[in-house]
Amino acid sequence: MEVKKNTNHKGFKIFVLLLLIGILFFMNKDNQIKVSQAYKSLTIREKDLEEIESISMNPEVDKLGLFDKNIAIWGKNKLSIVDINNNILLEKQFNFEEPDVVFGQKSSYIMDKSSGDVYIINSKGETIERVILEKEINNLVEDNDNIIVHTKHPDENLVFINSQGVFLRIHPIEDMKILTYSMDKDSEKYLISNLNIEDELLSELHLYSISGDLLDKIQINNEIIIFTKFIDGDLIVLSDKCLYYIRDSKIYWKRTFSNIKDVLLNEEDIYILYGENLEGIDLEGKTINKFSFDRGYDKLKSFEDYIFVIGNNNLIAMQEDKKILNYSHHDSIDDIIVNKDYLAIIDDNSLNLYRIKNK
Repeated sequence: MEVKKNTNHKGFKIFVLLLLIGILFFMNKDNQIKVSQAYKSLTIREKDLEEIESISMNPEVDKLGLFDKNIAIWGKNKLSIVDINNNILLEKQFNFEEPDVVFGQKSSYIMDKSSGDVYIINSKGETIERVILEKEINNLVEDNDNIIVHTKHPDENLVFINSQGVFLRIHPIEDMKILTYSMDKDSEKYLISNLNIEDELLSELHLYSISGDLLDKIQINNEIIIFTKFIDGDLIVLSDKCLYYIRDSKIYWKRTFSNIKDVLLNEEDIYILYGENLEGIDLEGKTINKFSFDRGYDKLKSFEDYIFVIGNNNLIAMQEDKKILNYSHHDSIDDIIVNKDYLAIIDDNSLNLYRIKNK
């Protein structure tokens, strides 16, 4: 009987020991991430594209957008909203002297660049806000839920506007060769980078509060900045040579690359496309995955946990560390648009609508 008791006690102690080891293992954040990634990897399946509709492009179509289950078509001063069967749901005419449109993540921005009128349109084609700048527009970008408008006449300014059409800041531009500009998601800070070539090639980063106070200036010698983005209060900066992570106005880490094509922020990871390679980097600057391709690719896009790599007429989709889709298009790919329901491939002749499905 005594032997049996000791055996039971020994088995219980081993169980408790293994349980404690398991608890300590899962308390480590890196281990939690590894286990989560391993589980996801087991559930990832290869994908295929099921063609839903092909909408022919005609000379009157300038730009296309994809919102929810509807397609936005812009051309000849007219916005049309059609469903996936190409049935017209709405048509809205604009009489602009110099028309242009930017299709964002959730809204369309239709503008008269000569007068500075901007209409913010939702996915149904309804006007949400009208912004009157009274200045010629050079460029408009969507940044998080805000927009940044670069005006050129009579004054060159950067105008920061929130999604409700409220002016947050008008920043005058004087004797600056602007490279990039961006605003943090809390609309508390913004960044302007410019090029200075008086004595030597010099890129400068100017960090401001939303009230226009200069918070800091960072200089990068002999490089041209091509991308800037706020992330968790820090900055991601890409030049023609290096990727920088800037924290508290100091270069926290940098990585050097050759033949840089594109960069993408996906949740808490950074993906950089260079040469014939795609490399994933965490916020500490460490490589988390790296892929090499048998041909060159030019652009990156993301949706949820998919990374799309776009080439001349090829499209690859990555999920975690796996290639889940390898698609060859019949024509040269101009762009792709992805949402929760569909993937649209735009070429010179048509918009081709697909559903992503499991193989």
